[in-house]
Amino acid sequence: MKSCFRLAQKICGALLLAALASNCGSMEMFFVNPGGFDYLSCADIAKKIDMTQTRERELKTLIDRAEQGMLGSVVAATAYRSDYLKAQGELKLLAETAQRKNCAIDPITGRIDARAPPR
Repeated sequence: MKSCFRLAQKICGALLLAALASNCGSMEMFFVNPGGFDYLSCADIAKKIDMTQTRERELKTLIDRAEQGMLGSVVAATAYRSDYLKAQGELKLLAETAQRKNCAIDPITGRIDARAPPR
């Protein structure tokens, strides 16, 4: 009985996420303000990327932990998924802004080198 409930829980969670994802081609971009990072310098963009990557990892850990409990997929989707998508959208927008501003990008890590002068 418990295994059937867990299976139903995972199926409902998957269907909910699929429905959300199908509504928008790039769901994470729905949560960010286009142009919101245009005023930042390359050093500020690098700091914001670090903070956002840390937040994204924290949210992923919370989502993984929540999905282990009863109704975890629903809890994860309602409590953490929007923040997780926002963090992913911010990282994409920060990368686009850095490229547009010709900020120096470290070829090994793919991160902005705040010490290097813009190219």
